Amino acid sequence: MKYNFFIPIVITFATTIALPIVSLAKPTVKVQYICEMKQDIPITYARTPTETVEFIGWQSQAFSNSGYTPERRCQEVTARFQKHSDAGNLRFITTGRMNNQNVMCVAKKKGSNCISDGLLLTFEPKDNPQKVLVELFNVSTRVRKIRLTRGNPVYIDVDEYLSNASKNRQSQPTQSEKPASPVTCNGSFFCSN
Repeated sequence: MKYNFFIPIVITFATTIALPIVSLAKPTVKVQYICEMKQDIPITYARTPTETVEFIGWQSQAFSNSGYTPERRCQEVTARFQKHSDAGNLRFITTGRMNNQNVMCVAKKKGSNCISDGLLLTFEPKDNPQKVLVELFNVSTRVRKIRLTRGNPVYIDVDEYLSNASKNRQSQPTQSEKPASPVTCNGSFFCSN
């Protein structure tokens, strides 16, 4: 009988401690990945409720002989980004090897390998995967403050990347304020303007 007095106190204490911990969880933002043409180049974009971020411009013809034109690669890789985003797996992007090829892939956490079905894209044989990954995520939105986990391999925190891209864009002139510039390519398969 004497324990009945303590039960409401324990429940109150547990609720007081548990609610703030639950509220610390990072809210998940719905991201839509789309493939659209920009100046005759297929581009993979990430569209959040407040921002559209350019991810990859597809220009390389390296895989065209096997039926993977830049347009087809854009469509297929964009669909992979969306699939992993919808499944909640697109937390970290890194490099790895699948089917004896260098790839960009999804990892569950920093320091972990690619998940088994985590292929995003296949690099060209001549590419240095880590260098291309760093260039891609630094160049595509001119993010100055992105923190990359360097070493072997590199990890990109997708939520942080999208957040920094949005903050960086807010501090830059709008497209109509910028002088028109042609699309230039860096690396072997992506472009930026």
